[in-house]
Amino acid sequence: MKYMLLIYHPEEAWGTMTEQDSTNYVRRLRQVFAGYWCESGHYISGSELHPVSTATSVRVRDGKELATDGPSPRPRNNSAVIT
Repeated sequence: MKYMLLIYHPEEAWGTMTEQDSTNYVRRLRQVFAGYWCESGHYISGSELHPVSTATSVRVRDGKELATDGPSPRPRNNSAVIT
C-alpha cells in the first residue's frame, strides 16, 4: 500500500516570501518529512505542484469530457487527484 502526502500552502503566501525564505521553507519541509521516510525506506519521491493559474480542470458530465483552462470555478473545492 502506498500513501501520498499533500502539504497545502496558500499560493498568495509565496509572493510575500523572499527567494531565500521560500528556499529555506521548502528545504525544512523536506528535512522534516522526507528525512524520516528516507531513513525508514518508505520515501519514493517529492515535487511541488504548478501554480493554480496553469491548471486545467477536467470534468465528465453525461459521459462527455469537458476540459477548461484555469482553476475550478468553485474555489471552495481545492483538492487534487493524482493517479
